[in-house]
Amino acid sequence: MYAIIMELRFNLKDNFDRHVFNYSICRLLEVMPLSSGDLDYCIPLILPMIVDEIYGQSSQEKELVQRGEVPTLKMEAKKKKGLELLQMLCRYISHNKLSYLINFL
Repeated sequence: MYAIIMELRFNLKDNFDRHVFNYSICRLLEVMPLSSGDLDYCIPLILPMIVDEIYGQSSQEKELVQRGEVPTLKMEAKKKKGLELLQMLCRYISHNKLSYLINFL
């Protein structure tokens, strides 16, 4: 999983590509059999992208797309997956990593 996240993060780091990153990770986590602690090592890679989609520039861009002010052909840019991805991340990290997550937010 780490290699997949690193590759996606390297290739999807500009503007609407960040939405594609979150959407892709969300879809991967939905189909993978995971348990508590499986995503501990991925938190520093995933969390900044989630926070950006919920609170940052990505959130503002997504609002423009939803209002039709910025046209896009990317289906992923039209859907908000930040909160859903954050919930999944919280579900699959160990209890001792919760403090890192809370401090980051």
